[in-house]
Order: sequence, then C-alpha cells, then structure tokens
Amino acid sequence: MLNRPFGFRHPAANSAGIPGRIFGGRANRAAATPGAIVIFRPAGLGAVSTHAPSIANTAASLTRACRIPSDSSGLPGYTGRVIRRRTLLLSALSASAAPAPFLSRLRPAVAGGGFELPDHWVWCGAPIRGDDGRFHLFASRVPKTVIFHPHWLFCSEIVRAEAVNPEGPYRFAEVPLPPRGGGFFDARSTHNPHIRKVGDTFVLLYMGTTYEGRTPDALHQEVWRSPRYLTTWANKRIGLATSKSVHGPWKRLDKPLLEPRPGEWDSIATTNPSLCPLPDGSFLLAYKSRKENLGNLQVGVARGPSYLGPWTRQPKPWLFNGQPAHVEDPFLWYEDGLVQALMKDMTGEICGEKHAGVHVTSSDGLQWDFARATLAYTRKLRWSNGKTVQQASLERPQLLLENGRPSHLFAATCDGPGDLKDMTRTWNAVIPLRRTGR
Repeated sequence: MLNRPFGFRHPAANSAGIPGRIFGGRANRAAATPGAIVIFRPAGLGAVSTHAPSIANTAASLTRACRIPSDSSGLPGYTGRVIRRRTLLLSALSASAAPAPFLSRLRPAVAGGGFELPDHWVWCGAPIRGDDGRFHLFASRVPKTVIFHPHWLFCSEIVRAEAVNPEGPYRFAEVPLPPRGGGFFDARSTHNPHIRKVGDTFVLLYMGTTYEGRTPDALHQEVWRSPRYLTTWANKRIGLATSKSVHGPWKRLDKPLLEPRPGEWDSIATTNPSLCPLPDGSFLLAYKSRKENLGNLQVGVARGPSYLGPWTRQPKPWLFNGQPAHVEDPFLWYEDGLVQALMKDMTGEICGEKHAGVHVTSSDGLQWDFARATLAYTRKLRWSNGKTVQQASLERPQLLLENGRPSHLFAATCDGPGDLKDMTRTWNAVIPLRRTGR
C-alpha cells in the first residue's frame, strides 16, 4: 500500500472524507491510522473499490508521482493529493471493482443552453433527435400569471421546442398536446412528457388530469392541498400519443394507459411515466403513484409485450431497506446488458442529498437492488461559465439517447431558496455526459 494517506475532500464529506452514501451505503474506513491508505468498501459489494474512477483507470501501478485533476472524477468540489511512487494492490483496484458511478459521467451544465420562456414557467423536458435531424424537447409550460406550485397541476400544457444541437438553446415551436377538453382524462391539464422512438413511430407518454370548476387565474389561484387540489392530483393518469414525425399530428389514446388499483400501493393516480424498450421486444413502464393522498411518493414497474400493453405490474413498488422507496421522476434505459434508472430522492436517505438524483440498475428490470444505488447528480451544479450554483431544484431527469447510449442529461431546474412557491425563474438545464468507452 501507500505510505502516505490518500483521499478526497468534498463539501458534504463525512469524517472519512467521502460522502457516506455515495455508493448507497455507508463509507467504511479500511485503515484509519496515519501512514495507511484509506479504502472504502461500499455496503453490499464484495470487492473493495475506490471512490474516484480516475484512480481505477490507472490501477495497475503508479510509477511516478501524480496529481489527480480536480474534475477528473466528475465530482464538483473534489481535489486530488500527490501520491508517492508505489504499486497499488490489485486486490483493491481490480477489474471486479464496481463500475464508475453515473455521477462521474457529468460534465458542466451548459450556461445559456436548454429551454426557457419569459412568460411561462418551464418544467420537465424530454429530448429526442427528430426525423428532420434536429433536436427536439417536449416540455411543460404554465403561465406566469399564476404561481408555479400548485398550478403545474391545473394550468399546464405540453410544448415542443427545437434546436440545431443537443445543448440548445431550444426555441419554442408549438403546443402538440394541449388539454383536450370534453370528458377525457386529460381534459384540463397535460404535464410530465416522456418520449421514445419505437421503430418508425414516436411514442409520447405524459400525465393528464381533469377537475371541476374554473381554471385558476391571477385573481383566483388554487391553494396547495385544498380539496380540489387533492381530487385533481388523484385524477392524474398516464396518457400516450403516437406520430410518425415529431412535428405530428399526434394520435392520443382515449383511455389512460394505466389505471390505479384500489387497495394497492398504486391506488392514487398513475403519473410520471418512463418507457424502456428491451432487447427481446418487450417493454418496461416505470410510473409514480401513492397508496393514499398525501402519502409518500412511490415508483413501480410494469412489463408488457407492446408499448400499448397489456401491462403486468410488479406487486410492490421499488424498495429501500425493505420499505417503499420515497422517490419520484423515474427514467429507464437499457445499456451494457442492464436496465438502468434515474430518479429523484425525496429525502436523501438513499443517495445522501435531499432532492438529488439516484442511479440504480437491474438485470431484468423487475428486481432492483437499492443497496447498490449511487448518487447520480447533485443540486450543486457546475456550469460551463465557471460558476457553481446550488440549484433550488433539479428534477425530472431525462436522457438524450444516441445509438442507445446517453449523451446528455436534461433536468428541470429553478432559482430561489428551494421552495417551488418562491422561485422567479425556471428552465430546462442540459448537462453533457462523458462517454463510457464501452
């Protein structure tokens, strides 16, 4: 081993110098005395692994002193320390060590990129390359005549914006999925877009809801957790629309793709959908629900032979420490033989930071081991202009997939102290990703 200590310093570090929940388990000190290297063994992993992917990439030996660049791990706030010439034991840095966490893929967010509207709150943001070769972003907008929360539930509509490159800036193009009116489940509001291309068909999933009475406006604003708010939240349903072109026309299903199940964990609403095509031609559908109004948000998975279903649901939602995980905003994709997922950690219990992102994988898309979950992204964003900003919110993670691999992370964000009612600006941020090299 090394005869000098090696470690990283992070603003949220524990006494061992590393965020304790970065690997979804407590960081354990393998050697705590001066003169010994500190190696961390994530809970649930058999092989000892290091926290910084850049160390693992030079694992065989270090034949000269080196300094790890401060951004080499992709983790903002880390700084490297000089290591003397020594040979690392391959038992510590072996090929069987855990792969680099999703967090290590993140590059600085693009300042001046993404999508923003001056007269509307912008939220969500599902990217895709169109049949025209341009990049398109399906997002939600709410007029600024009302405060964003809770009016995202009452006054939202899905818009399409476009750009010549993935980073943007994206320019407003049209409203492909406005509230439908009439007696439909999406009569009064559309939100949470998520888009995939299956064969030659663009498949756009979303949340729709309906309610009685007037549409809220500047003089008649809705109150969070009012009886009408709770009813409208419970009316949320997953919708699906298809088109041969991102420019439309879009054909919507008249009925929801998935209904709640009375008495089950998903008995109140179905919303926040994410569709994942699998190599065998079947599909996974992740979605959010809860067992009772104002209960913890939960996410579950269903599987079907087509993106239209029929869907066979898992009996339980995603679990953490044997209990339903308090998460939302799932995004599923298939990469390197695994089904992978991003989501928002509502409490920070899983990833170590409240409202930050979680990354977890599954061999079949049905069994998910949250003991191996890692921090996917933090609300403390590094921007391409050199600034680092603690975002009030960073959620609704969606990936731009190019040839099946993530190239950019898109997320809704805002300014303010952290309360959605007090923000003055919202937009969709774009974070380029490092290639995995596989």
